[in-house]
Amino acid sequence: MDNKTLSEGISFTNKRKWEKDPEEVKEQPKPKPQKPKEDLQQLLRQEELGKKLSTAKTVNYSGFAINGSSIFFVLYGAHELALDPNTASTVELFNETFGTNFNYSKFTETIEAWKIHITTLAGSLQTSFMWYQGIRQKMKDLDTPKSFLAFVNDELGEVL
Repeated sequence: MDNKTLSEGISFTNKRKWEKDPEEVKEQPKPKPQKPKEDLQQLLRQEELGKKLSTAKTVNYSGFAINGSSIFFVLYGAHELALDPNTASTVELFNETFGTNFNYSKFTETIEAWKIHITTLAGSLQTSFMWYQGIRQKMKDLDTPKSFLAFVNDELGEVL
């Protein structure tokens, strides 16, 4: 840089005009944004999918209530009842009175074994209810009019 430029500063008077002259530029009216037309078929599909999703939520919540109460009953109710010493004495009294041979220790072992199975079954059922609700939600979000099993097949086809 020379001293003249430094002392006078930069001049913008000879700047190139990259834009068109103001006379040539005409203001074009901006188009108004149009409201999207509501598709009647889509609205009907969404309503139907919403009903199915509502049913799936009801199944999920009802299943949670039933499975949760089953787990609590098995873990706390039946287990505590079976291991209570009063229950053992009542069963012995019943055996002596009526002359039966009810093996109480085998009964408690069976309860212990089935407790795990019933708890696992209730958890698995609840997981499948939650999966069903999730698939129905995805079908509604994607606006998919397919049947449930066709949608599941397509989803599994994408994964595999």
